[in-house]
Formats: sequence, C-alpha cells, structure tokens
Amino acid sequence: MKGAESTTIQAILAQLTATEGVVGSALLAVDGITIADNFVVEVNVEKLGALLSNAYDTLQRLFEELRQGAVNQAWIETDRYSFMVHASPIGLLVAVARHDAPAGLIRLSMRRAISQLEKSERQA
Repeated sequence: MKGAESTTIQAILAQLTATEGVVGSALLAVDGITIADNFVVEVNVEKLGALLSNAYDTLQRLFEELRQGAVNQAWIETDRYSFMVHASPIGLLVAVARHDAPAGLIRLSMRRAISQLEKSERQA
C-alpha cells in the first residue's frame, strides 16, 4: 500500500471512529488481514479481523444457500459492543460501537467512508 493511500485510509477511518458512540474502525481484506485500523480502546485487531471475516464469510455462504443474494452488511451485538461489517469492493469495513450509539448515524458514516475509500482506490 502506498504511503499517501495509507494516510487517506487512516484519515477516513479516523473520521468514522469520530462518529458518536464508535470506539474503533478497521478496513479488512476479505481474508481477514487488517489493511488499516483506528481504535480508541484496546483491541487485538488481527484476531478481530480474522473472526469478523470468518463470520461474514459464514453469513455469505448461508444466505447464498438460502438463495437470498449477497450479504452487504451485518450487525452483530454482544454483551459489550455492537459490530457493524459492511462489504465493499475494497474489503470489509468494520465499526465497533457502544450499545447506546445511534445506529442510523453509524450506517450513514459507514456509507460515507465506503464512498471515500472507493474514490481513493479509483484515484490510486
């Protein structure tokens, strides 16, 4: 990854992480490898990336078998956090948020981030 492209991705993730209630974000390759991340809480990004990528892949296979089409995004809630995974041609965009975070605002921020990432990719 080029230096300027990496800086752009970091800036986009920082903007997403600045969304109300979001404690971190990451861009993952579909195989779970972390391309870039921005977290304000302690997180094992490699493990998180591998597990969320695997969960997304499992959901993708399940819904393909049910003939429901491709999974564009998934929202997973645990006792501690909410995890949003949004697929894009670049990879999987992940946002981790507190339970009281505004879901609609996070979805909008994620769509904006995906758009910016895709624009950045086209310009590279």
